[in-house]
Amino acid sequence: DMNDSRPLLDWQQVIRRKGVVYIGLDAMSDADVASAVGNSMFADLVSVAGHIYKFGHDGDQPEIGIKEKKPSISLHCDEFNELMGPEFIPMVNKGGGAGIEVTAYTQTWSDIEARIGNAAKAAQVTGNFNTLIMLRVREKMTAELLTSQLPEVDVYTKTLVSGFTDISNPEQGAHFTSNTQDRVSSVRMPLISTAELISLPKGQAFALLEGGRLWKIRMPLPSDAGDVVMPPDMLAMVTDMQKGYRTDDAWWPSITTLADPVILVSENTQPDPAPVTETEPEGDDE
Repeated sequence: DMNDSRPLLDWQQVIRRKGVVYIGLDAMSDADVASAVGNSMFADLVSVAGHIYKFGHDGDQPEIGIKEKKPSISLHCDEFNELMGPEFIPMVNKGGGAGIEVTAYTQTWSDIEARIGNAAKAAQVTGNFNTLIMLRVREKMTAELLTSQLPEVDVYTKTLVSGFTDISNPEQGAHFTSNTQDRVSSVRMPLISTAELISLPKGQAFALLEGGRLWKIRMPLPSDAGDVVMPPDMLAMVTDMQKGYRTDDAWWPSITTLADPVILVSENTQPDPAPVTETEPEGDDE
């Protein structure tokens, strides 16, 4: 519609300008609309990723002999089980070739499986994530996503064994003999059990990073009490960003009044109102 004055969101322009896009779909109020808009957005982004993968970042403006570096695109999806569909699978499966890094947040494994409706496709989605960070969960199946990828280890246990034996011969000068032993044995056990994930305290997590290396994470829990830097709400943060956030394509709103171009060119000298003419330099007086 040429008469529609609303701006258009073009993923190619956002990626070229390295912009930040926040999309609030409000799935709690209307899940159907949020799902439709989210799936459409993912489908469009998959198409753009395919274009970048085949032709590069500026495929419509090729440069012969120049190897272009693919951009780094970070996609964060909160409660992504409400938005995901068949369009999301190629995003996590092949999006890395276009420089897309997907970070998905969800509550349980059952949310993903219930959304897709197929356990094999749900496993296909989770199997394409290289990093897994798990906080406290309440579902055993969700905890097994982490524990099933960990090896078993040898745990050494020490057992105290004590006993005594009666002596029936009184000529030996003793009524009994006793002994005490410490026995050390090894038992194969999982590195982390599901019970440990279920009982994690707030602010702690386990993470599988760098090809399956296990890390224990403790995150600080900051408080906004008395913090003058923290915005009170989202509206205040957006207002502050509108005051100070500028991109290279929207520099003109920061200039309230256009100055005289002559003054801009010669801002370090005082302009002469009279016309300047070229004259012969006079010789020095003797």
